[in-house]
Amino acid sequence: MRKFRDIIFKIDDAFVKIANICIALNMMVVVISVLGRVLFHSPILGLTDIVAFSFGLSCAFSFCITEKNRGHISMDLFLTILPRRGKIVDHVAMGALNLFTLGLITFVFFRYIGSTFNNHMVSWVIHIPYYPFVAAAAIGMVLFFATALANFFIVLDELKEPGKTAGEKEALV
Repeated sequence: MRKFRDIIFKIDDAFVKIANICIALNMMVVVISVLGRVLFHSPILGLTDIVAFSFGLSCAFSFCITEKNRGHISMDLFLTILPRRGKIVDHVAMGALNLFTLGLITFVFFRYIGSTFNNHMVSWVIHIPYYPFVAAAAIGMVLFFATALANFFIVLDELKEPGKTAGEKEALV
């Protein structure tokens, strides 16, 4: 499991760099469009399309780093008051529900790739095809799922150690 975690966390680091590039490109395109509008009375055609796709990719690629750092909202109320075995049961139940939900969302993304491809869906103004961006978001969701799976087992191992509770140990990143 340690090798799996290390590989997934390295991929997370690469994906967050791609997300940062998407954010930087997004800001650059908006600035260029504003300058074009003010100086030349000609904004970038399809700015809304470009910004929407770029923002969507930055979100899809940054979910995994938030999960890696355990930055998503969690319900830790029961983990503070339950005995160790109760914490383990609570973590397994909530973790299984979380993984099921992420798996379902990921599956829906992959189905949506085919739908956008078969229906020739394109953006409204400059006719950018949807399916490459949906495929990239689906890959981001796969990594999000894999990171959640790795964290599930990390926290489970932390809970199984006597005298330790989830969160007491530093994250294994």
